[in-house]
Amino acid sequence: MVLLSGFASVRRPSAAVRIIERPQAGNEIEYPESLRQTYLYIDGIKALELHGDTLQAERLWRAAAGADSAYAPALYRLAMLAADRDSLAEAAELAHRTYLCDTMNRWYTQLYGRMLLATERYDLALPVYRRLTSIDSRDPENYRLLALLYARSNLPFSAITTLDTAEIRFGRHRVLSDLKQQLLFSTGQLDKAVEEGRRSVESFPYDVEAYISLSEAYSATGKDSLAYATLNEAFKIDSTDLTLMQALGNYYEKHRRYREYLGIERRLFADDRIPVERKIKRFEQLTSSIDFYREHYFQLNDLASTLAVKYPDNREVIDLYGGHLIASGDTQTALNYYRRHLDRNDPDLDIYLTIMQLESYLGQTDSLAADLDRAIARFPENTTLLTNLGHLRGADNRYQEAVKYYREALRHADSDTLRSELWAYIGDVYHMQGDTRRTFKAYDRSLRYFADNVMVLNNYAYFLTIAGQNLDKAFAMASRVMELESGNSTYIDTYAWVLYKLGRLEQAKRAMQQALSLDRRQSADLAAHYGDILWDLGEKFMAETYWKRAVERGFDKAEMESHIEMMKNRSSSADDKQR
Repeated sequence: MVLLSGFASVRRPSAAVRIIERPQAGNEIEYPESLRQTYLYIDGIKALELHGDTLQAERLWRAAAGADSAYAPALYRLAMLAADRDSLAEAAELAHRTYLCDTMNRWYTQLYGRMLLATERYDLALPVYRRLTSIDSRDPENYRLLALLYARSNLPFSAITTLDTAEIRFGRHRVLSDLKQQLLFSTGQLDKAVEEGRRSVESFPYDVEAYISLSEAYSATGKDSLAYATLNEAFKIDSTDLTLMQALGNYYEKHRRYREYLGIERRLFADDRIPVERKIKRFEQLTSSIDFYREHYFQLNDLASTLAVKYPDNREVIDLYGGHLIASGDTQTALNYYRRHLDRNDPDLDIYLTIMQLESYLGQTDSLAADLDRAIARFPENTTLLTNLGHLRGADNRYQEAVKYYREALRHADSDTLRSELWAYIGDVYHMQGDTRRTFKAYDRSLRYFADNVMVLNNYAYFLTIAGQNLDKAFAMASRVMELESGNSTYIDTYAWVLYKLGRLEQAKRAMQQALSLDRRQSADLAAHYGDILWDLGEKFMAETYWKRAVERGFDKAEMESHIEMMKNRSSSADDKQR
């Protein structure tokens, strides 16, 4: 199917009448009744062509059409004005009225046909263009559009016949030949399509697009060597033609000749005629496959470097090149690259955030702190920066400062979800300080903003259990976490531990078994907790096995030995009481 992307816009003929007289201002013009519409039309021409007064011209032409509803010249001019202001429905209606006044007038018929195309009324346009090829047979465009309409109506052979007729009348025509070749392809006449391509190259030996069409024809018939040779011939004519470079690149890609293919891409990336947005999208496509990325890293790096050099201040290119460096494992170079943009005028917030993420990943806490301070000075009300600064101060055990920055972030928070998170962070800091009362108070405030904050519910339940306080509340919270997110081993561990503290040992054992099966981090705490549950269930050997496993996974050996001693003493005391 040939698409109708080739349908052109309305073409305006040059004015056939030009009036040079201008009536004296303020005088009312008396028109003879029998010629009223003609005089109104002519005065409309004067208003438009001499004085550029479109509104006056339209008023006069409407008056002329009012005086004689079949006065075609005025209707034609009104249709053209409507088309110029994109009032296509009105223009189509006026063009239809004009056409009905004189169906043999080529200007009226052409305007009507183009308005039908503009309003996508292709079924009505087909007979109109058949008429146009009769009454205006000197215009190749009429044949092209008629052929497209035939193709759209699933009449490709009629379209080909139309183009053959045009060739007889006009000789070889580059655009019509290309369309005919497409139609021959669509009807499976591949050999004829190749022949049409050869004839185009012979007729237009310096037209690169003719060579490209012939190359595509060769490729479709499996003659790849001829397709390649044809493209190379075109390359000798114009090695800077973008369409040709893209066609040659497509050939290399199809035949997996990736070195040559990426060489063409390098030329395209360096070409100023291609918008940077297209280059960015193309790079993303080229790097979508990790295997391709790895295998052709050096050439892809050359493409990324080309963009970075040509568009040093383009925000998307900065992210593209920085992301490319990170993906290649060169994180420090990526950090240095982003840091250079801090020295430019008005670096945006995302640059700061990216730099700080990289510094955090690399463990460069000193520069991270300095850049956070620098960013806060520039964006003093940004909650992300204030929150990160709070995290950093907390990691340095500077707890009062951490709480100060979290509270400052609260002043600028714009959602209850964020407020809930910030109060959770404050509670975590109080917990690190050993202040249980303020920890639970902060968690309560967090849950008032967002009752289903899973992290807070989990931590709150666990810390209540450790403190031996309000186990029923801890169980309700841990149960809610299981409803919200039941596949997290850490959350299941909390739930199992609450059950254990409530004395529901069998349930705790089943829950902890599930947590261990989901644990991918080989958590020492989970193994230690499971050992405690097994010990109280009387499974002494397995309990000691899991305590030993906890030490192997990083649990402090001395602390574990002390814990085991405490568990054994507790069991002995319980046995003594039973006696």
